This record gives sequence, structure tokens and C-alpha cells, in this order.
Amino acid sequence: MKKITTILFLILIMNVLSFAQGGISIGYSAKNQAIFDIYSINKDSVVFGLDLSFGGLNETTGKRYDNISWSKFPKDVVKEGTYNNSYNLLFGFTLKKLYETYGQKIMIVGKIGYIDNIEYQNRYGDYYVTRRVEGDINIGLEIWVMLDKHFNVGVGYDKGEKVTFKIGFIF
Repeated sequence: MKKITTILFLILIMNVLSFAQGGISIGYSAKNQAIFDIYSINKDSVVFGLDLSFGGLNETTGKRYDNISWSKFPKDVVKEGTYNNSYNLLFGFTLKKLYETYGQKIMIVGKIGYIDNIEYQNRYGDYYVTRRVEGDINIGLEIWVMLDKHFNVGVGYDKGEKVTFKIGFIF
């Protein structure tokens, strides 16, 4: 998965360099995930980008141990659950009629990607273990409102993160 993410990131950087504007967004989802976007917007207001979200922010506690088997020491389990990380491509466009009529730039942005599902067990003694379970395809839709030339806000919904809120900066 790291190789795929690296390749997508390099493709995105090449796009940012060739497009008119680039931007970054940070956000938070209803499933307790941190979200980071990097994207480019060309002069025709077409968006292309990469969206990464990372779960388990307040779920796991202590230090991660990879050398302990999932089923070893079952009585030491204090809390267990699941979270997910997702890796998505963004693509979108401006609703030109709204912009021409009201002067407000609203963008519709779709995303498609992969959800990496992870189970965790917090263990007695302030450590935790994780294991990957079967992943899934992620699809979603976001609406971005450009508040001015360099600032936007967005709200969205997708399969992995559910409801998301973002603040973005365009440079």
C-alpha cells in the first residue's frame, strides 16, 4: 500500500506543478479520523487530488507492540475495537451556473479509493496490538464552498469516514 500511495503522491505533485493552483485541506470525520487532502485546481476549476484519512486517534493507548501474537494473553485485553485508514483519489468540478449567477464558487468533488480496516486490542500494561482485516472500496461525495480566492470549507459523506468536515487553503 505504501508503494501505491507514493506513486499517487508523485502523480499529484506533477499535477500541482502543471495546474494553475494547488491546495491543502485538513479535516475531521464523525468516525474520529484525521483527514489530509492535497489537490490541484486548473483554470477551468477542475479538481484532482489525494485524500488520506487516519483512524484510531483516541482508540489505542500506550505503545504499539508488533511482536505479540493477536491471540496470546487473551486475559490481558482491556479494550478492543476497529478503526480504518482510507486512501482516496479526488476529482471534481465547479458548478459554473451558480458561479455566473450568484458569484459563489461551489465545487462538487467525488472520491474513490481503498479502506484499510484495522482491529486493535488495548492490553493491560499500557500497550496495544493491531491486525489488518479485509479492506474495502471507498466511494464518496463532497461539497466545497470557496469563501474567497485562498480559503474553502467542505462537507462530505463516504463509505469509510461517514460525515467529514474540512478547511482548505489554496496557494
